[in-house]
This record gives sequence, C-alpha cells and structure tokens, in this order.
Amino acid sequence: MSNRKPLVYETTVPIRFGDLDPYGHVGAHEYLGFVVGSRWQYAQDVLKASPNVFMEKQVGFYMNRSEIDYVRPIVGTPTVVVKSHVESATGSKLEVPFSIESTPDKGSKVFAKGLLHFVVMDLKTMRPQDLPAWVEPYFFQ
Repeated sequence: MSNRKPLVYETTVPIRFGDLDPYGHVGAHEYLGFVVGSRWQYAQDVLKASPNVFMEKQVGFYMNRSEIDYVRPIVGTPTVVVKSHVESATGSKLEVPFSIESTPDKGSKVFAKGLLHFVVMDLKTMRPQDLPAWVEPYFFQ
C-alpha cells in the first residue's frame, strides 16, 4: 500500500454552543470528536459508505492512541475545516494525521494538529486483523 496515494478527508464542522467551555473556548475533549465525526461524515457524504457497511462485514476501527498539539484555541462558534487521511496502514495498524483549521475566508489558521492511531478489528472475535483489501479504496486512491 505504500505506493498508493492517501485519500484526504476534508469536512467542514460547525462548532455548537455546547462544545464550549465556561471561557468560550472549545473544550479539549471535543477535538477528537470533531476528527472522528468528520471522517464518518466524509465517508457517508462522499464515499457513500455508512458505518453499517463496516458493521455488516464485521470490521471495526479501535482508536488506541491519540496525539494532539493544540496550536490556538477555537473561540466561539465558527465553522472549522477538519482534514485527515490514512498515512500508513501496516497489518492491523493505521496512522491518521489530522488538522483542524479555520475556513479559508478566516485566514486558514491551524487550531490543532495531531496523529490518531487505530487498530483494525474483527468484530466477530474482537481481535486485531489486517486491513481487508475491500477497505483500501476508502483510504487510498
């Protein structure tokens, strides 16, 4: 898979009032939800793949590690752009770098960037499995 180009998932995410902490900043715990939620939204909207596609074939993705650099706070309720892609898929392990940025009309400031680590799971056995070949087109061009 190293010769395949990653498919970049890019989604706009509206910030809701409930995402804010008492200081008017987006709470740190919301950032992971933005990234994971945006990936599912992109899969549904662009790739026409609902979570049911994976559930029916008993394939799941377990996030076992996350790294986030908070570059600047997201203040108020703007719309942000979340970009992510599968950088590497080795056996059952996926590495997904991401960024959360302002919209281009607001100067494309980076709010956060990081790396998510996933394990591909066989949902029947709840054990790691290599990435199935049928899943590759959802991650690589």
